[in-house]
Amino acid sequence: MPLAKKAIRKGVAQKGLIVFVGPSGQIQMYGHLPAHPRKSPEILIKFPNAYIGEFKEAAALHKILILLKRNYHVTQYNAIGHSMGAYALTLQSERDGNSRLLPRLNKLVLIAGPFDGILNRHKWDQPTSGALSRLWDDHPGQNRLLANGQPKIKHPEYRLLMKNRRNFPQQAKILNIFGRVNNGSDSDGTVSVPSALSLGSILKNQVASYQVRGFSGRLAKHPYLETKNTRVQEAIMKFLWE
Repeated sequence: MPLAKKAIRKGVAQKGLIVFVGPSGQIQMYGHLPAHPRKSPEILIKFPNAYIGEFKEAAALHKILILLKRNYHVTQYNAIGHSMGAYALTLQSERDGNSRLLPRLNKLVLIAGPFDGILNRHKWDQPTSGALSRLWDDHPGQNRLLANGQPKIKHPEYRLLMKNRRNFPQQAKILNIFGRVNNGSDSDGTVSVPSALSLGSILKNQVASYQVRGFSGRLAKHPYLETKNTRVQEAIMKFLWE
């Protein structure tokens, strides 16, 4: 978690909880949340693998948020999600973001979110069967955004978010980050730019603030955006703490 460590070094955050989500959705929390923190306590959530799916991730996030309010008296929060985590945070916020059982969402950073599909790269690291495999339904150069900001090809995952968009917490501020590697694919190698930017047509007019930042070059590759791209890290910290 390079960004988490950098925020602590910069003096804007402090260690808090580490949350482990088990294969069956069980939640285990370790660490401490002070009653009156001087800095933003970090809560790091670790899923068993990258392929449990956006619905299971969203369900786990819902459980975690309930526990944070009930057991730790957390009343508000900011969140950062990368890739499937970005989609899961959006899905969860649409489903239950206004529930009184949960803390209030303030700021949301979404990095390389596959809001309208993931590129089918025919690589070893993507599922080839089951419901999750259907998310790999995008192809390089196949899709584009129309004048109204909506994608020309609307995959099921986009339609779901669009259907429930009015349930998203209106007070939230969003920073949507995408990457573009210089290989002609108009993508970060995993998520196309149209897929990442399609979120604007869903939430731009539903929230208090909606910003977009794009990054290009070698370090704009999907797995590098949060872990190795210092410009992305600085943009996130500025959005959250300045």
